[in-house]
Amino acid sequence: ARARIEQLGESFRSEWNGREDEFIRSYRLQRGKKLLETTELTVAEVTYQVGFKERSHFSKAFHKEFGYYPTEIDK
Repeated sequence: ARARIEQLGESFRSEWNGREDEFIRSYRLQRGKKLLETTELTVAEVTYQVGFKERSHFSKAFHKEFGYYPTEIDK
């Protein structure tokens, strides 16, 4: 069973060209972006909805991922 888990991890890294934690972070940011674009939730509310503990950390990660800050999304 352990070998299969390790094989799955290798397959994942090969497929996504990165680590699992980077994939999860990117997924959470994509989800946050969609929430900001399609709902009236605030940046603070979305921060917690997608699993970030601090708004500043979410904003910096969002900027790094998309090239603009979450506050720049028009509602």
